[in-house]
Amino acid sequence: ADKKYEGNEELEFHLYRDANRQNLLTQESLTIRDSSTTPQTAKLTGASVKANLLTLSFDGSLASTTPNTARFSLQAAGSSIGIDSAKVNANAGTVELSLESSIKPNQPVRLSYSDLRGDQATGVLQTPDGTDVESFSTAVTNTNKDTQPPKLNSAFIKDQALTLSFSEAISSSVAPNRSWTVKENESAIPVLSSKLDSANAQLDLQLSTPVDAGSSITLSYSDLAGNQSSNVIEDHAGNDLAS
Repeated sequence: ADKKYEGNEELEFHLYRDANRQNLLTQESLTIRDSSTTPQTAKLTGASVKANLLTLSFDGSLASTTPNTARFSLQAAGSSIGIDSAKVNANAGTVELSLESSIKPNQPVRLSYSDLRGDQATGVLQTPDGTDVESFSTAVTNTNKDTQPPKLNSAFIKDQALTLSFSEAISSSVAPNRSWTVKENESAIPVLSSKLDSANAQLDLQLSTPVDAGSSITLSYSDLAGNQSSNVIEDHAGNDLAS
């Protein structure tokens, strides 16, 4: 049946005695009922990912046919992520994609789905009447949260400049000078100022006096208990650098 049209059509038949259609014998009206139905639709309404599970939501029910994972293409921060399996929750109108690896917090994610030409019975997303879901491309909401605090990777000192490098980008919040304790051969050296390079995850501490080559230098940092939003060293997710 043609899924594009539905409804009834009225036809009228005329029977004539002569070829010139001048002498009408009889006429009949006939109603032709179109038993076809409007094709069902299922439009994508949302996509979200947490860890390695990506969920697609549609505005209508789906058929229970499982789509081939090759029909999907996923990228996180510009890098391709493989898809292990797909699970269709037909009545709920959702699809769950299990990814080969977890998506990291704050990564931009984009998913594409490609429907083959023609009408397929298997291996594609469908509505219950067998209508294929059209190809789509969509941004995916990344719900993963960064709960790991930054770490100090290295420290380098020359004269009065002490440069600290961290494991990830640092927010613009700067800790007070008194949060730092620098000692040279067990003698404290006050910190005069600090300069943050957030994008490169580096912090420069300006000391009150230059250090001598070969001397023993120690550094400590004090973070207050609890979670602070200012006057601390923290990443963009708000995780404080530990003492």
